Amino acid sequence: MRQGALISGVVALVATVGLTTVFVQNASPYVTIKEAAAQSRDVHVVGQLVPGSLSLNTLGRETRFVLKDETGEIPVVYTGPPQSNLASATQVVVIGYHENGSFHSKQMLVKCPSKYESEKDAASKVKTPA
Repeated sequence: MRQGALISGVVALVATVGLTTVFVQNASPYVTIKEAAAQSRDVHVVGQLVPGSLSLNTLGRETRFVLKDETGEIPVVYTGPPQSNLASATQVVVIGYHENGSFHSKQMLVKCPSKYESEKDAASKVKTPA
């Protein structure tokens, strides 16, 4: 009876250590553009799209643009399905690595002005009867 509990405890401990190790190895931190240039592993970089820098190649599933933050600018090469709302983005998060002067990404998150903002503004203008 005690041997079974001991084995179960050891298995649970090994599983916890294994999952924690995998999580830590695969976690990628948010860094600035300047910091991303010095990294050799996957990181998250957040910034604004430089106006006029967006270039789409839909056949090659490649999007190129320049991302800027308070520390600088970097050309981004995103490979994946095109993001239809990228041109109206207020912030872009790219996940990838720096290589040969560009940031290469296969994952991108786009933050756009909310479609609900106009509804909220309209609702605030509606007067309620007194």
